Amino acid sequence: MDMFILCRVIAFRSGLFCSGRECLVLNPGGHFKMHVDPLSDDHNPFGDRLATFLMFLNDVPLGGRTVFPVINVTLKPKKGSAVFFWDLQRNGGDDSLTFHEACPVVIGEKWISTKWFHELGNDKVLPCSVEAEDTGLDDLKSKLLEEIEN
Repeated sequence: MDMFILCRVIAFRSGLFCSGRECLVLNPGGHFKMHVDPLSDDHNPFGDRLATFLMFLNDVPLGGRTVFPVINVTLKPKKGSAVFFWDLQRNGGDDSLTFHEACPVVIGEKWISTKWFHELGNDKVLPCSVEAEDTGLDDLKSKLLEEIEN
């Protein structure tokens, strides 16, 4: 799917302003340790990351799974599949449900495309609240991780 069209679809479905993307490859042994996505560089003019869209660009013969241990979800890289998840709670705090890691690639390569949606331009999508639980996103939270298959 054309990334411009995909960006428009994501923006329409999520209500978020869509910006650039990052593509990367993990070779055998390549992985990412457990982390959350919202923490941006302190000098990032776009602010923290509100949401993440991660698309798998190829099948991985062995390894390379993406794991969300807090919610007990494991995603096997499958070409064309994707996941969207919110990174911040309404009060601006990290959403601990989205801790994730990329397990080591054992055989082959893992190609992914990641789009992060930052605070700048999206400040009205998730109005602030002092209560972390006061998300106003109950329907979205119940579908925190949604795999999209072509």
